[in-house]
Amino acid sequence: MKYFLTLILLTMSSSLLGQVTDWQKYTLEFYQELNLARTNPQDYAKIIEELVSSRIISESYVTREVVTTSDGESKINRVLLGLQEGTNAFTEAIEFLKVQEPLEPLELSVNISRGSQDHVEDLYKNNITGHISSDGKTSPMERIGRYGLPVGVTAEVLMFGPNLSPREMVVFLIVDDGVPDRGHRLNIFDPAFTKTGVACGEHPTYKRTCGANFAEGYWEDKEMDIGEVLIATDTVILNDYREKFKLNQKINADTKNHKTKVKDF
Repeated sequence: MKYFLTLILLTMSSSLLGQVTDWQKYTLEFYQELNLARTNPQDYAKIIEELVSSRIISESYVTREVVTTSDGESKINRVLLGLQEGTNAFTEAIEFLKVQEPLEPLELSVNISRGSQDHVEDLYKNNITGHISSDGKTSPMERIGRYGLPVGVTAEVLMFGPNLSPREMVVFLIVDDGVPDRGHRLNIFDPAFTKTGVACGEHPTYKRTCGANFAEGYWEDKEMDIGEVLIATDTVILNDYREKFKLNQKINADTKNHKTKVKDF
């Protein structure tokens, strides 16, 4: 898995990532934190409890001091992130994690990560946020569908924030402050998801962003075999999927209604 992550991150543009090795490590840690939360939710509850008890979390904002070095001198930056719900969302997240059943880790997909990477680069180049691409129409499922075939439900989570560590990115996704249905949290802890793709990079306004795409199933381009897909999913892939996913085999099957649900938060 680490090899695949290294492979995909090395393709990212230097203008987006700066020092690629730094972002390699950052993105790998983000992926590991997602799986740590899924596989050890009770331990992750303790991590959030420590943030609250250390008073890094206050009713109105999150504050964090970051020591940076410029010309040999140390400088302290204070990061303020506004909270809509105060500490209530953190308390609720802790209670959620205490009773959450441990889940299987998410398998890292090279090609889902390519779709995640496309969006992080798009967010950077066009200084935008949100799940729809800058063209105003491309969805998360369509982005990961460029490189393989998503099967079943898919979802995407995004987090933005200056000087946030990979762990803090995941913590804030789980806390999901200001999101009434806690969609990001529910996506991370959805037992139906088996695969993920991740990407992190710079953002002109919010400095850092991380994205993760989840899928119930996913056929990597090189693994695609129409017969296997049809048998495994008991569905018929519509004819227009042939061109979209660059499938070079003839589809001989009766057409059924086939819809892929998308959770988009």
